[in-house]
Amino acid sequence: MSKKGNQRKNQVTNEAGMADLAKLQELLSKNGLADARLVEQLQKYIQEMDASVKNMESELKQIKQELADIKADKSELSKNALKDLENDTSSFKHFVDDFKKYVCSKASEILNNFKSKGIVALDNAFEKMGLKNNFQKQKEMGLERAAKMQKSIDKLNVINKEINNTITHAKNIGNAIAGRQLQETPNNKQQTIIKMLCALYESKKRGYINMSERADKMLDKLEKISEKASVIQKLSNNKQKIMEDDRKDEQSKDKILKAVPEAAR
Repeated sequence: MSKKGNQRKNQVTNEAGMADLAKLQELLSKNGLADARLVEQLQKYIQEMDASVKNMESELKQIKQELADIKADKSELSKNALKDLENDTSSFKHFVDDFKKYVCSKASEILNNFKSKGIVALDNAFEKMGLKNNFQKQKEMGLERAAKMQKSIDKLNVINKEINNTITHAKNIGNAIAGRQLQETPNNKQQTIIKMLCALYESKKRGYINMSERADKMLDKLEKISEKASVIQKLSNNKQKIMEDDRKDEQSKDKILKAVPEAAR
């Protein structure tokens, strides 16, 4: 199958999966279950991830055009940076697609269970999706990729400083020979390229930091669900213990009554 054919197939699969997630949210809402709000937030979370991918692709396309316009897209500096940015954007897109497939498969699973088991299958639907590890991975990955973007910015700044020092030194030597006052030289084309690339790396860094923060918020929601479930379980255990103690008290009372002669009661 061609690349376009695979893209179309993946698009159809994603659309069907997101439709299942929407059905689950609607079903939870109709049955008045609190998880409806959580699944709605999950939908928004995925939409934000999709928007991040589109933004990265758009910015990458834009800088390619801008570099071509100033005939700087063939320089080694540009080619190496663009290759790095393309690989990063592509791997992030695959990551997002895999996450969406996982979420949608879990939504489909819950919907199928609902058909056979009824409303009980909807209990704790959000927690049943098993997203904690996914959110933890996204939180860590966001911070790791943001650090990687900053590292690239630092490298470009070092190159820019070296270029500036070299040009300024050469210019000052020329001025000294000519008896003119030492002065700074304006930016050359490579410095313009570096400025453009740094801006894109900075944008991607902010995007990854935002992703990490969003994932952390989703982890916090799951933690609160877990804490609430723990409290409910403790209350249930206490209730069962009280009922068991009451039953034992009744049994002890019956034994005492049986042991006492009827005339002495």
